[in-house]
Order: sequence, then C-alpha cells, then structure tokens
Amino acid sequence: MSLPGITSIHEHVDSAEAIEILLEAMDRTGVARVNLVGAYASLLHGKKTPDWDSARALNDLVLQAAADRPERFTAFVLIDGREPDPVAALCGYLERGAKGIKTYNGVGGSHQAMPLDDPRLGPLWRFCDLHGVPVLVHVDPSQRQRFLGLVRDHPHVPWICPHLLVLTRPEDLDELAWTLRRHPGLSTDICFGFESWMNKSLERLSQGATRLREIVQAHADQVLFGTDMVVATNRPHRTPDWAANTITEYRKLLEWPRFHHDVRSHRAHYEGDLAGLELPVETLQKLYVTNAARLLDRPPPRWQDDNLDRVLVSLPPKGRLDPAGTWRLLTVAAVGMLSPTEAFTPGKHPRIYTLRSLEQAVARTLGRSVLALADAAAVQEQLLADPLAVGVLPLSDTGPGLRLLPVEGVHPLSGLVARCATRGEATQSAAWGEGTSLLLPVSAPDSADPEHRFD
Repeated sequence: MSLPGITSIHEHVDSAEAIEILLEAMDRTGVARVNLVGAYASLLHGKKTPDWDSARALNDLVLQAAADRPERFTAFVLIDGREPDPVAALCGYLERGAKGIKTYNGVGGSHQAMPLDDPRLGPLWRFCDLHGVPVLVHVDPSQRQRFLGLVRDHPHVPWICPHLLVLTRPEDLDELAWTLRRHPGLSTDICFGFESWMNKSLERLSQGATRLREIVQAHADQVLFGTDMVVATNRPHRTPDWAANTITEYRKLLEWPRFHHDVRSHRAHYEGDLAGLELPVETLQKLYVTNAARLLDRPPPRWQDDNLDRVLVSLPPKGRLDPAGTWRLLTVAAVGMLSPTEAFTPGKHPRIYTLRSLEQAVARTLGRSVLALADAAAVQEQLLADPLAVGVLPLSDTGPGLRLLPVEGVHPLSGLVARCATRGEATQSAAWGEGTSLLLPVSAPDSADPEHRFD
C-alpha cells in the first residue's frame, strides 16, 4: 500500500554511515520521514555496561541529521537526569531543533541512570507538561505502574511508551486496552528492537491478532508506526537490504491478513507464517502519518516568553471553599511557565483574586484580605494582567490558558501550608504534590475525582 508522508517515530543510528544506510532503506520502502532517537552507544551495540558519555555524541549526531535533511529526519534527544540542570539541557537541545526527549529511566537494569520519579527529574517533567514536549520512555514491566503514576501527575505531556507497553501476549491485551483508555494522552508504537525480541513479539501478536486489531482501531489516535531499528555499523549484516526488510516486516504486520515472516540477525534466522492486522486505510493513515505529524510538527515551545508569576489555586469539580469542610488537596494551575516560583520573593505578598460568592470563605481561610470580582472571566483577566497574583476559583471556571501542575520552590501561601504541617497533613500532601500543594477546607460531593481529594 502506498501512502504519502509515512513517518517512523522510533529509529536509532550510531554514525553518519548508518544514516545513509537508513536513507536508502526509507526510499525503498516508501517511508518519507524518520524520527531519530538518541541512545547510549552501549545499548545500540548490545553491551551491558553503560557508556554514559556516548549520549551527548549521539544527540549531536541525530540533531545534525535533522538539520541537514529536515524533510527526512527529526530528532529526539536522550536526557537522563545526570545533567547539572536537565531543563537547561533540554532548552539547549530545543533551540537546536530537537522535537522531544528519549529516556531510559524506565528500564530497571544497568542503563537506568535514576528512577523516573526521582525528584531530580521533577522539573524536567513539569517543563514538558507545560510546553507539550513529547517524551519517549522505554518502560520495563516492573516499572510500568511507577510510569503510569507519572503520566497521571503530568497529563499534558505527550507521553510515548513504545513496544505496545511490553503487553504483547494474548493474555496482556486487555490490560493494554485498559491502559490506553485510562490515559488518553499516552501513545505507544508497534516496534520491538533487536531481531530476537522482534521475532518473539510478532509471534505473540499473531496469536492475539484479532483482539489487537480491535484495540488498535479503538485507539488509532494513540498508536504510532516505528521499528526501533538499530542501524549500527558494528554489525556487518545491517545493510540497506536488512533495514528495508525490517521496515517491510512491520508494514506487513499492519497491512496484511497473513504474512510470511523472514528476518535474519548476525546469529539466527527467524522465519514463519504469522497473522497480520489488515487495518483499514483510515486507521493506517493515523498510524503512518497523522499521529506522528501531531507530535513532530507542533510549534516549538516558547519558554523564553513564559511568566513565572501567575498561579491559580483550583478546587475539585463542583467543590466550594468551606471553613467547616474537609481538608482536601488542591492542585495548582499556571499561566505560562511555573518551575520554579522564585518570583515570589520573601516579603512580597501576592494579590489574591476570587469570586464575590467566595470572598468571605477565602478571606477567613487565608487569614488576609482578598480582591473579589464579579465572575471567573474577570479573575482570569487579572491573572493575565497582574505580574504577581493568585486566583482562587472553582475548577469548572478555569480556562484553557491555565495549566494544572504541582509547584516546586517557595509557595506564595507557604504560611498556610506550614499551619497544615502542624496538624500532620502536609506530610501526606508532599507525597502527592511534591511538598507545596495548597490545602484548603473544601466541601465537594462524594463523586468528586478522588485524585483531587485529600484523605
């Protein structure tokens, strides 16, 4: 099948020579564009001992390829938290044309620089959450729940968990479907790296092909095309013929009802008749073209224009501030960049805006005067105009320009948080909101989202 604009989201190269091999294979197989993904050379070459320092050189390689041939290549760079300032490192790569991040912090072996939820990575995830920077994370099964917690806490990150989340056995497919349904901002791809793993995974998918076809069609906006191919010049068999054959095998899986699988590695020959998915053209258009374009062709982040000063405290759905109510954990929303909040310097007190209907409750709760406005639109207008302002609004009244996220640094209302701590409540809030989320007494129906509830 010929479709214009086919894009592979996930490929690796180790040298300029490997890039030329990949280009020839792309031309043979109708692939218009490839997203080159950073890595450690030790992983690409099958070594167990990490070669940490190789990541920078491979980042430079994929960025240069994207700069030289922007119509054929884009680049995700590897960031793992060992950088002195991961956010500053990412900003530097974005200025050079990077479209996203690849990290191996979701693996459990020797190439995990630190866990995904390590506090040193917190500012990086918040930056990506604010700016929609895609993050491709290899996640081992043992790390999956930890990763999904990160997805929940940073819902605006375009997360990509490749390899069908390593849920390829027939008995795993219902969990795959549930995970994609529970996390609509999460994407995955159908690719399995080295030949031995590729062969095992395709055999498993063949056994559950009917169910997998249903899942892919139901979640067609969340599935990407790629092969996770490692074009590495240390393996003589990785020629243009080998690369073209690898791409073709995955296309056969997606397009054909049955296909003859035939792949060779430097050690083994894998062959057999397998069931394919025979996806309809409209689904293939999404997997091959549309989904990748949504991630790779988005406008570059404009973090230089961010304002660090504007925050908004939000309530659970249908919740209201009530001094007699239950203490609940409130998230924080930001207009623009909010990591960290150094703009709230000691001795300066932000102006607090709220609705007239909430004025007395907010003033009593915070123990200070507030500015009451007629409606939520007026409050949001003040937040956009006032360089040092906090707004208290029901979550249902927040606008699309206000992004939900936890905050780090000096909280503008840290005194109230400290008073919560004297009752032992801030300790639990720290586990959920990284120590700075604001606790207020709130009344809300029992049907309120439990993730917004402090208990």
